Amino acid sequence: MLQNASLNSLLFPSSDPSNSPPPEADTYAISALILASPSQSLPPTYIVHGSIDDKVEPAQSRDVIAALKARDPEGEGDRWVYEEVEGKNHTYDFDEREEMKGLYAFLQKWL
Repeated sequence: MLQNASLNSLLFPSSDPSNSPPPEADTYAISALILASPSQSLPPTYIVHGSIDDKVEPAQSRDVIAALKARDPEGEGDRWVYEEVEGKNHTYDFDEREEMKGLYAFLQKWL
């Protein structure tokens, strides 16, 4: 719902009798939430995204990465990592042949 910007229409249908305007869809954007809470510490974060994902555009992850860079520029490659896997689509990691070495190395470091 968030990824496809349909949350507002699901939570606030146009037939809502209260007639109060729904919040802007950007209110739910993860990147906006990261930037809106500069005093809160961020957890270690690993984001992996297929470059040809047709369900969730890679731009969604890139927006989150831009917010992480703004909040924690020194954390890149350490506290937060972004891996965009060329030529992979949504749920490519369901394939048991995908080793996800970067993800497992990150988890080993932080868990």
